Amino acid sequence: SISSAAEKAIVVDSGRTYVFIACLRDLLPVYFVEKMSSLEIQDYAACDGQNRDVFREIKNDILRSIPKHGPSFQNNQIDEMIASVRSDMITRQQNDSVKLRCGEPCPRCEISCHLEAGHSSQNSEGKYSGTVTTPTLFTITAVTKQLLKVSKKSSSERFRKHDSCHQPIGLAGMIWDSHSSYPGQLCAPNCAMQVRNRQSFIHDNATHPYVKFDIVYPEWRLPSMEQQESLKLREYIFYNYQPQLAAAYSALSCSKIPSEYNHTLSTIKRQLENMIDGNSSD
Repeated sequence: SISSAAEKAIVVDSGRTYVFIACLRDLLPVYFVEKMSSLEIQDYAACDGQNRDVFREIKNDILRSIPKHGPSFQNNQIDEMIASVRSDMITRQQNDSVKLRCGEPCPRCEISCHLEAGHSSQNSEGKYSGTVTTPTLFTITAVTKQLLKVSKKSSSERFRKHDSCHQPIGLAGMIWDSHSSYPGQLCAPNCAMQVRNRQSFIHDNATHPYVKFDIVYPEWRLPSMEQQESLKLREYIFYNYQPQLAAAYSALSCSKIPSEYNHTLSTIKRQLENMIDGNSSD
């Protein structure tokens, strides 16, 4: 980075200091750029009258100041540094260059939460028990209190629940139960499809409709087809690797895979390239 900035500054006729610093800002990590912003430079033409090689001398002085041999660290010191860096990356959310993602897996399809690390999600206190009982005045009152408690949360707090674009739940080994039309087969729909199709799932030995996903799992948002983006690569894997998936999970292959899962690798590649180009233009 320093060498590149020095070479670019040498070839211009005026404003070499500005070119040198501008290149460093583009090439150095955000942490160092923030330190540079504290420099109060008034005259960017101050070095124009000096020998052009002055920037090479600056580069060489910096490189000579760096020890030839890096320090050695013990394992516990490395662990402490990793924890410190990770904590700093989480708390320094003003830096968009690197943001850790939450990574909490969906309890059904096991896809990771895509919100930033450290976001707050609703805790599991008052979690819906899932037991099927005859409604009584006591249970109705308890549920009503729980709903009122949740409704008092601000919309921003609800938005901070775990969230993701869900994958075919068969990729996590989920299978259709014995009462379905495809018993024992890997399940093709993702969680959002299951909500749309009014399907049910088993949790804590009880059956729950997917529309109560965010009640059974109060720390997660309800999956929605309106917000669901197609995870083409994962759908491609589910569509094309049924024998391998069935063997891995000791299950039956899925006999009814949605036709929209039949992507081509060229389509997936083009989508990823468009995503990269979009991020680069921001």
